[in-house]
Amino acid sequence: MPLRETVEGVDANNIAEDSAFFEETKKSLTTRANRLYTKSAWVENPATRQRHFITNIFIEGTTNPNEFKVRSYFLFKRSRGSSHTIEEMFGERNDIIRKVNDEYKIAERTIYPDQAVITTMNMSMFL
Repeated sequence: MPLRETVEGVDANNIAEDSAFFEETKKSLTTRANRLYTKSAWVENPATRQRHFITNIFIEGTTNPNEFKVRSYFLFKRSRGSSHTIEEMFGERNDIIRKVNDEYKIAERTIYPDQAVITTMNMSMFL
């Protein structure tokens, strides 16, 4: 999830090439997912209430018949405890989806947030 920068100019590239909010590997994602089931996952105790909305899904074939480029837009909303505050993130996801053993799997995902400043308390969610 590269940083989005605020830059001047209508056609200026506002995605940072050298910085990211996070850059995960399969191992780090597995570790993060497994951690949610431990007592040290204080951020999810009590559990948050969250929703993921996925829209505008565009699918494009590649030279590999078992692989597809998929672009989609997301809106993530989360609330905590009895707070009236709603946290949200929104943006675009660019995925490579691969068919492996008759199942479709995410081989790669790049998340482009629309916000230059992330206002959520933490990044414990999976976008």
